[in-house]
Amino acid sequence: MARKSSLLWAIPPLILAICGAILAVYNVQVAALERNIFQSLTGKLSEQIETRFKGFVEPITNNLLIARRWGEEGTLDLGDPDSLDSRFIPVLEQIPQISGVLIANSRGGQYFLHREGDRWVTRVTDAEKGEGGIVSEDRDTTSKLTGEKTEKSAYDPRARPWFEGAIQSDAQQTPYWTAPYLFNTAKQFGVTASLKWKDDKKSAATYVVAFDVLLTAISDWTKQLTIGERGK
Repeated sequence: MARKSSLLWAIPPLILAICGAILAVYNVQVAALERNIFQSLTGKLSEQIETRFKGFVEPITNNLLIARRWGEEGTLDLGDPDSLDSRFIPVLEQIPQISGVLIANSRGGQYFLHREGDRWVTRVTDAEKGEGGIVSEDRDTTSKLTGEKTEKSAYDPRARPWFEGAIQSDAQQTPYWTAPYLFNTAKQFGVTASLKWKDDKKSAATYVVAFDVLLTAISDWTKQLTIGERGK
C-alpha cells in the first residue's frame, strides 16, 4: 500500500490534467469511456500504465523544450510564418497527439499552426493592431500555399490560459499544463502544454511556445490501455 501511495505522489502535475481531461471526455464528448479507467489512473496507477503514459507525454515535453531552445537562440520569428511552418509541420506529422503549435509574445503577437482535414492552416495575429487583425494562410499537405485571408478579431493570445499559466510559472524544465478548456479555433476541448523564454537580445519581449492536445487524442490513448481489475 505504501508503494502505491509513493507512486501516486510521484506522478507529474500533468497526470492531474489528464485525469481531469479523461473525466471531461466522459461527461462531454465520449460517453462510452469507462469510469474504471479514470479510477485506475487516479488510484491504481500501475507501472505498465505509467510507462505508456510517459510514451504519450514525453514526445510533447521533449519537443516543447527543443522549440523553446530555438526561441532562445533567436530562430523563431513571428514575422516569418513560412520558416515556422517548415519547422513545425514535421513535428505535427511525427507526433499525432499534438494538434496545434502556438507561439505568442507579451506584445500580443501570435503564430498558430494546425491541421484542418487535408490542409495546414497558419494564423498570424497581432493584437496590438487597432482592429486586431488575423491573417490566415492555407497550405496543402505538401506545404504549398493555397489561399490567404485577413479578418478582424478581438482575440488576444495574452488572455489565453496557456499563455497566462506559462508566464506565471517558475518552472524551467517542466511545461505548464492547463486544465481542459475549449480551444478557440477548433471549438473542441483539450489541454495545452507551454513554456516561456525572454528575448533579451532583440525585442525584450517574453515569449511562450505551446502545444495543443485534444481530449479526443487522450481518449484514444486510454482506449489502448489494457487494465486488470487491480490495476496490474
